Amino acid sequence: MSTQISHYHKTDRVNVPVMYYVLIYGQIIAGLILWSI
Repeated sequence: MSTQISHYHKTDRVNVPVMYYVLIYGQIIAGLILWSI
């Protein structure tokens, strides 16, 4: 059980920058789509 908790914390720490990256990347893609139209 302790290994599952530590693994969850690891993935949780990795997911925070990934979430920001996806949000920024999504805004760029949305901007490009709006520009192309």
